[in-house]
Formats: sequence, structure tokens, C-alpha cells
Amino acid sequence: MPKPLIYAHRGSSVDHPENTRAAFQAAISDGTHGFECDLRLTKDGEIVVWHDANMSRIANNKASIAHTDFKELKAIYPQILLFSELLEIAIANKKSLALETKHPVPTGNQIESKIIETISEISQIEISLLSFSWLAIEKVGRELPKLETVALLNSINTPIMERFSAAKSVAPEIIAIKANPSLVARYKSEGKRVFVWTVNEIADLELCAELGVDVVITDMPARAVSVLGYP
Repeated sequence: MPKPLIYAHRGSSVDHPENTRAAFQAAISDGTHGFECDLRLTKDGEIVVWHDANMSRIANNKASIAHTDFKELKAIYPQILLFSELLEIAIANKKSLALETKHPVPTGNQIESKIIETISEISQIEISLLSFSWLAIEKVGRELPKLETVALLNSINTPIMERFSAAKSVAPEIIAIKANPSLVARYKSEGKRVFVWTVNEIADLELCAELGVDVVITDMPARAVSVLGYP
């Protein structure tokens, strides 16, 4: 059975500031196969690599991503990355990308439209779009059908996503897989790739490998590379 691929969750985010150039460069050195990242739109329409709705947790500043221009965000936190910069890193190093769009946001599905516009002609690397939002998944599936869409699953949205989503793949949480390991076989029998988040513990990495998970998303890519036996 093939080993799971390893995607660095916001880069190598245990040892480096998440979603920064340093975190993604470290993940390359760790031997990761791809990057998972979070994307948001700024007030002036730039796609930035950022998880939270504001800068409080990371930069101790209450600035909202959606209501602040990129130049101002950069002044507050110089390490903030544009998606275009991360794309360059990924392509140069042949790393796959798992792009998560965050919702709800004031601009609705504009983030998906901007991403589609940015990546529609890219063929050098594998790119997937992940979201907890049913609407986001459906929009991308309609407008860029060649792109792999991945339904992020949690305890709230799983019944809706499983029944109504047209996502090509799924991404359950490791807690759900540990509680019901047969989920992996069921999803794969439906022709879906299975991404699992966030997989950091050795036993959980080994479980994912035993079950045939396709991609593990981890904060600790170096550990995952070692546990799963990659060179």
C-alpha cells in the first residue's frame, strides 16, 4: 500500500511562525511533499497567506485582514506572504499545494474567484482547494472542474458535505478517523482521495498509513517523514 503523502500544515509550523516563508522553506528541508495553507483577501483585493480573520493572535494587532490594505498589513507583520510568493516557492521546489479558503468573509466567494484566476493555467504542480464551505466547493467545482476540490469535514458539517457536496476528495479530522477508522475505506470506495488533518502524533501517523490515507496534513513534517519511512 502506498504511503501517505506529507503536507506541511501552514508550513513547518511547530518550529517556525505559521504561513511564513521561513515555515515553508523549513518544510522543504524537512522533506515534505506539499504545503497546506490558508488564503484570505485583503481590502485592496490581494490574496494573502493567513489563517485568522485578524492579526491579533500572530501580530498582537487587531487589524482585520478583510478591511486592511496589504501594505498596511505588511507594515504590521513584515513576514506576511502574498499567495503569489508562495506559489513561486512551491513551483520552484515542485511542492503540491492544498489551498484552504476561510469562510464566512465579507467578500463572500470572491476569494475563490481570485484563486481560480491565479491558478487556472498552472500545470507544473498539483493543486487542491479545501474548504469547510459547501458554497466554496461548489463554485470552484463548476468554474474550474479540473481542480481537485476537497471537502473539509468537522463534527458540524460532515452530514451535509457527505450528502450534498460534489467535492472530489474529503479531509476529515484525525479525531474522526480514530473514532471510526472504517471511514477511510468508505471514502476511498467512493473514488475520493482522503486527506487527514492535523496528524502530529506517531501513533496517528502510523494509523493513517495502515488505513491507506492519501495525504496527512501535519505541523511536524520532519517527524512525519521519519515515521513514515521516507528518505
